[in-house]
Amino acid sequence: MEKAISISYNERFAENCRYAASAGFSAIAIDYSSVGSGKSDSHWDAVTANIIKILEQTGLRCVQTHPVYYDCLMSAEDRGGETERDMRKAIESSAKVGAPFCVFHPLIAVTSGYSMDESLEANKEWYGILLECALANGTGVAAENLPLFNAPGAPLPPLRSNYSLLAPLADYFNDEHMGICWDFGHANQTSKEEHASLITALGSRIVCTHIHNNYGSVDYHLPPIYGNIEWEKVLPALRDTGYDGPMTLEVKFPQNADSALLETFISHNYACLSHIMSNIL
Repeated sequence: MEKAISISYNERFAENCRYAASAGFSAIAIDYSSVGSGKSDSHWDAVTANIIKILEQTGLRCVQTHPVYYDCLMSAEDRGGETERDMRKAIESSAKVGAPFCVFHPLIAVTSGYSMDESLEANKEWYGILLECALANGTGVAAENLPLFNAPGAPLPPLRSNYSLLAPLADYFNDEHMGICWDFGHANQTSKEEHASLITALGSRIVCTHIHNNYGSVDYHLPPIYGNIEWEKVLPALRDTGYDGPMTLEVKFPQNADSALLETFISHNYACLSHIMSNIL
């Protein structure tokens, strides 16, 4: 399985890509959330052209993106507005830089109290719009399992965005360009005891990954060797589904770090990912 790391598109994107390539990564995921909202078409064109140039210079390829996304605590009923245009522009950019999947967080319906059924119906409509845009541009869409949090006025259903929502959502579209991004850190918060069995149940619906760690409560996005995810259980479960896609780190980069520290951080994460893969897979 290919090793990748998620890098935000910001003023240090080129620098981080150079460090990723130097560390041994052959691929990256691109987080578009720092591009900003309401940008012009010409701005998006410049962003896309710059990403393509940097990928060519570093020899990296893009295996997935995280386009602009809604706040996870926002209810599905409030969807709309300028954000959706930004999402479309990010999908267009994703296709141009070669990403096979754009990862989006599912919506949750909570205005009148949390409803799994209403959430599923809202996501069928919304992901239908996203998938139509993705297919028109030559890419795909993946729904991500969400972390542990309390939606306003709603009880917390632990499997809200795991199997009980994601499996029927993916099955509804029955399209190879619509799948699931399995976020291991989020699953450790919501479904630790069932983590491996959920991966098994989702099977071939999993088309990409987010690799990071935590201690089961806060969504820290730590390097994979820090935390209490039982990699020796969950990685074999992923392997046994037949998954052979990228193993993509989604760790929080240090803020305001100098170049030497940033380079060391990325190199250390490569070593951490290599460790869990070589010792388990």
